[in-house]
Amino acid sequence: MKLIHYKILTIALTIFLVGGTVSWIQNANPNSIKKITAEEAADKALSYINNNILGDQIIANLINVIEDKEKSLYKLNLKIGDRELESYVTLDGKTLFPDAINLDAAAVAEQ
Repeated sequence: MKLIHYKILTIALTIFLVGGTVSWIQNANPNSIKKITAEEAADKALSYINNNILGDQIIANLINVIEDKEKSLYKLNLKIGDRELESYVTLDGKTLFPDAINLDAAAVAEQ
């Protein structure tokens, strides 16, 4: 009879510990960052690009901005001169990825 009580107690404590661990992991989730709006992120990125990368040479303009939920980033479509480019900004607007390289695409050897 005592053995059954210990087994039940062990199972209950295990469930409690697993539940507590899962709850802790969810609270430490990177999705809990302070997210800014897509427009705020785009404005911040454009300001940085125009002031720090391009200078007075040319101006980058925003075509559109969308949230790429798969990548957890904002995708910016920009027009710089006569070229259209894609850039990415983190949801908190703190990191800009001016260019993206698709690592799943087959590498093309230059000849």
